[in-house]
Amino acid sequence: GRGYWKGVEGRRVLLLGESHYREAGWTDDPVVTRPFTRETFGDMQTCNRKGGGKFFDELDRLLTDQSSPNVVDAAHAWQHVAFCNLSQRFAGTRAGHRPSGTDFSQGGKWLVEVILPLLRP
Repeated sequence: GRGYWKGVEGRRVLLLGESHYREAGWTDDPVVTRPFTRETFGDMQTCNRKGGGKFFDELDRLLTDQSSPNVVDAAHAWQHVAFCNLSQRFAGTRAGHRPSGTDFSQGGKWLVEVILPLLRP
């Protein structure tokens, strides 16, 4: 988010997810995956969310330290964190589909060599 460098109470927070899911037929080409990620998480910083489900509801509670945060508080909190997935490839078409060991290995390398030195959470 725009306020990442200010952090949450002065601490930079990187939320690390596992992977994304896609509709059948989508490729793992970064031309597809990067806009998908930006659109998904860009909506978290606005009050115009399309949904999010249980996973994002839990993150809203964690980030706001509120049991039932309103969308404005949650959107504000999302402006102060960074998010990335360990697997940089789509895992499958629904929750429960898991990335391969190779996907995790490559994602871990990317995390350690590129993301952590850049974001310094």
